[in-house]
Amino acid sequence: MRKLVNPMPARGQAQMIEDLPDLYLRLGDEEEARKMLDQLVTVAAKLYQTDADLSDPNQAFKVWWPSSNLWWRCLAFAAKLNPSPAEQIIEEIQDDEIKAFERVAFANSLLGAGTAQFSIIEKHKHGVTAFMRQ
Repeated sequence: MRKLVNPMPARGQAQMIEDLPDLYLRLGDEEEARKMLDQLVTVAAKLYQTDADLSDPNQAFKVWWPSSNLWWRCLAFAAKLNPSPAEQIIEEIQDDEIKAFERVAFANSLLGAGTAQFSIIEKHKHGVTAFMRQ
């Protein structure tokens, strides 16, 4: 699956592999789970480049950006690993506002506080795209 998604746009990569780290962990393969998590973090960084593109930035609230949501999913998964790579993931986020949000989201994951729904919204020159997940 990792090789199949490489030529895809970042959004497609995220959709195809976002559940794979958890699947590998449930199968008992923590090494592959960590590799998939690393790949997802890389995809989140690619999504951030699109979200923060100065020529056409995402005008939606940053918490709703595709990159923020993927980092959130990465951190929720990272909370299941020991030792957790979550702090390193957070430190690598370039945007201070997103970094602060992700710290709170990670703390909630550690406390077992669930999150109801989250939205992914992109508002660029070409229009608005929205996606809600439970």
